[in-house]
Amino acid sequence: MVLTPAPPCGTCYWCVRGEASSCVNSSAIMTSQFPDGSTGLSRGDEVVYRGVGVAGFAEYVLTQATGAVKIPDDIPLEVACVVGCAVQTGVGAVLNTARVVEGASVLVMGLGGIGLSVVQGARLASASRVIVSDPVAQRREVAGSLGATDFIDPLSEDVVEKARQLTGGIGVDYAFECAGRAELISVGVNAARNRGTITCVGAPPITQNIEIAPASLFVVSEKKLLGTLLGSSNSLHEIPRLIGLYTAGRLDLESLITARRPLEEINEAMEDLTASRGIRTVLEI
Repeated sequence: MVLTPAPPCGTCYWCVRGEASSCVNSSAIMTSQFPDGSTGLSRGDEVVYRGVGVAGFAEYVLTQATGAVKIPDDIPLEVACVVGCAVQTGVGAVLNTARVVEGASVLVMGLGGIGLSVVQGARLASASRVIVSDPVAQRREVAGSLGATDFIDPLSEDVVEKARQLTGGIGVDYAFECAGRAELISVGVNAARNRGTITCVGAPPITQNIEIAPASLFVVSEKKLLGTLLGSSNSLHEIPRLIGLYTAGRLDLESLITARRPLEEINEAMEDLTASRGIRTVLEI
């Protein structure tokens, strides 16, 4: 089984319209609660909440039936675990939200597990140019092995100027903000061509805001700014699809996992995350 932080109910207004990621009954990712407001867990009189509905650091978890998606028995769980959040978010943002077309130019800002999954999604969509930006050289190198064609170090290069240079002064067809930094949304807006699409994949802190001039963004240039939650995915469909692409050799999951640690070393894993060491660390019990 692979857990998903946004299990669809299948019956609400959004689910029946094929918009499962907006399911009104899927509150787990925001509140860590079941649809009825409970969590099913307690310590004495104190309510215990499941981390984003999946409790990824626990040995056991309670979830609704659609929150656990069955995968083939021969798929290693220590590899499949990255599909539940990072991969379906990144690949889904490309295929489901932005719907990148064949031959398009793509800019990916931020190369963690989600950003590198966006790179792979762009490759699956047959994008002709996949430009990536990240200050960590190792991540840019991994992106190259996953389908990136051009590389930007934002600490030494201007992302907008470089993206426009690489597209003949036009700008990219699609830009993806994957680092969870609000200021990068503005970078994506400026790097995109007229009628281009900017997709906000990362989750900036709620205290961060962006300033946009509506006339120049929406009226004159007709650019489109999109949001996405979990790659606009219906996990009951998306997870099996991604596992199928993995078994067919078209989706690389192993390259996203740069370390494995026992659960007892969770603090060290968090230190690696804070220091931008590696991409994804798998905790094994």
